[in-house]
Amino acid sequence: MMKRTDVGLAIDKIIIPYFDCICWKDFSKDKAMFDISGHKDAADKEDIAETAESVLLEMERGSQRATKLGESLSKEFKVQYVTYPYMVKLVTRVLALSTIKEIEEMVQLSILFKNRIRQKGPGKLTAADRAEIFEQLKKAESLLK
Repeated sequence: MMKRTDVGLAIDKIIIPYFDCICWKDFSKDKAMFDISGHKDAADKEDIAETAESVLLEMERGSQRATKLGESLSKEFKVQYVTYPYMVKLVTRVLALSTIKEIEEMVQLSILFKNRIRQKGPGKLTAADRAEIFEQLKKAESLLK
């Protein structure tokens, strides 16, 4: 579970600046790879609820965080705007049941893979490339500075 301060930090230092490293459609309503209501474990449900509350508190309606993220999401989904409740659900799904370190590593891995694909071309990564990317991940500088 992520603490409230970590939620704000994750939004400011990871989600907004590295927006393109998250596959938002995987977290959307139609293709939710993470179904919040599908968790039966009481501890998971509590963690999800606390994450949702933290997102609401750290990304208030009309705030700069919500506005910036809303603009990016509307471009991603090719719509005029994204409603605030929907945006809160998406961010909660991304952050729920993860630590800030796990979210950071996911984004760093995405950055490394994107850079390598740009260098080599789509579909041209080898097993050696993948191994090298995972080694680079171990040495990557924190995004949270």
